[in-house]
Amino acid sequence: MHGALAAIEAGVPTVWQPHGMLLPDARSKSSLKKSLFMKLGLARALRGAAAIVGATEHETAESQLPVGSSDVKRFTVPLPVRSPERHTLDALRAAGRARYFQSHPDARQVVFVGRLHPVKRVELTLDALAQAPNTYLTIFGPGDDQYVATLREHATRAHVADRASFAGWLAPADRWEVLAAADALVINSVHENFGYVVAEAAACKTPVAMTDNLSLADEARKHGFAKVASADPHDLGCAMFAAADPAARAALGDAGRRWVESELSLTAVGLQLAAVYRAIAPQSARV
Repeated sequence: MHGALAAIEAGVPTVWQPHGMLLPDARSKSSLKKSLFMKLGLARALRGAAAIVGATEHETAESQLPVGSSDVKRFTVPLPVRSPERHTLDALRAAGRARYFQSHPDARQVVFVGRLHPVKRVELTLDALAQAPNTYLTIFGPGDDQYVATLREHATRAHVADRASFAGWLAPADRWEVLAAADALVINSVHENFGYVVAEAAACKTPVAMTDNLSLADEARKHGFAKVASADPHDLGCAMFAAADPAARAALGDAGRRWVESELSLTAVGLQLAAVYRAIAPQSARV
């Protein structure tokens, strides 16, 4: 913040990438602390910014800037993804299948990857699993022990305890194996600023089942790499089953990999950011 204020005083354009922190859901959390931070200088820094850059169209449109920020330009540039090389995907999938999914090899294997917290709506995921026959769900991610216990109880009530397993924390080094080995990823959070795991799954040519409230739902429809559903358990369960369908997996996976390579590679994102900087640079500084 202090660096931004100094740049503004010196007449140097500043660009903010808020990473979801200016969205209404984020600002409502610890609102007193964030209000104080605004008064201490953040509001002045944001009002003096040349631009803010959202990771999705939703973030760009819905970010709440302080009063007096009408001149701040808004741009959308996605987050970059470092993808595994194409030639490694088959090996990653084979290793992951052997390591994580030896049981029930003929069943559809869906994974959840993320922290276990109410905002992730894992209860909805479990209810959806009940609507997806011959489908197994492996839940990777850390969580409070007491909350994880309630999720296990929920799985029992939903009659899916025999098809849902809790694998716990996933080491970063093992992430690509899990995502490449899965038949589909499911994500149905209350909100996600970007949903980085969606892009990681797409990079592994793994289809996604996701709810239509998420920021990347429009991208998923546009590029055809996911089955998008409502937050109704039956609808989401059908999406999970369809995304993991062996007959559809190749087409969905290829579409996801093309999307990542064309729009989320380091080069692609760098070019988009360069365009933002050119758009806000003073006329005298442009080449």
